[in-house]
Amino acid sequence: MAKQLTPQQAKFCSYYIESGNAFESAKKAGYSDSTANNATALLVRKNEGIAERIKVSEDHIIRASNWNKARIIS
Repeated sequence: MAKQLTPQQAKFCSYYIESGNAFESAKKAGYSDSTANNATALLVRKNEGIAERIKVSEDHIIRASNWNKARIIS
């Protein structure tokens, strides 16, 4: 079961899915400069709830677009 995210974490996920830029997404979501500077490590990699939300959302976008990861990467 997915971990409930705070409103700030949910905003970060939305911005990150849209841009792919962890630093800018953290800043837009209202995180401090120090957290934003370490956003990839602190938010994307170490926070299981955020990582899961991003993965599920990206998978949904890929399925909805009728593309697959191999086709997107190439």
